Amino acid sequence: MYNSNKFITQYVSINTNTILNYPEQLTNDNILSVNIPQDIARIPNVSLSVVSCCVASNEELGVVVLKTDNVASNYVGNDNQGCILSNLYFSGRAQGGGANDFFHYANRSEMDLSYSNLNQLRVYLEYENVAGGVTDKVGLDPAGASAITAEFSIVFKLCYENTEEINKQYREQINPHRV
Repeated sequence: MYNSNKFITQYVSINTNTILNYPEQLTNDNILSVNIPQDIARIPNVSLSVVSCCVASNEELGVVVLKTDNVASNYVGNDNQGCILSNLYFSGRAQGGGANDFFHYANRSEMDLSYSNLNQLRVYLEYENVAGGVTDKVGLDPAGASAITAEFSIVFKLCYENTEEINKQYREQINPHRV
């Protein structure tokens, strides 16, 4: 956690082991619930962005989209299906042919989404199913029965105002005769 006088920057990392260690955090429809480590639920403006994301899938998926169904105040999507955090692009295939050897990457998304009262992040991965012409979710459970499964690693960046600094600024603005 980085702490300046006005802002605090915190990083949250999740990966396939998150599901293995905490299977209750994955819903049946492949949405992963991630609790934000520090209680920032009362902070009025939290900026969320993706630092890096890697997905290893059992098929080449073209573009994979990392999304959240948390509603951001500075995002509008025409699909009304959540907020896009980042696009991941196919990078290549590992030599030797393993179970999950198709790699998709994203580095430092330019999307900085703003949230109020953020205490849990609900994320999922989507891809366009060319055969069906629809958008499907990537299966995140390594032991799951999804047709498309993936191992993943994601690092999020949270940036928010230091609440102690807010209180200090507010106290400085109050007329000392009223205290």
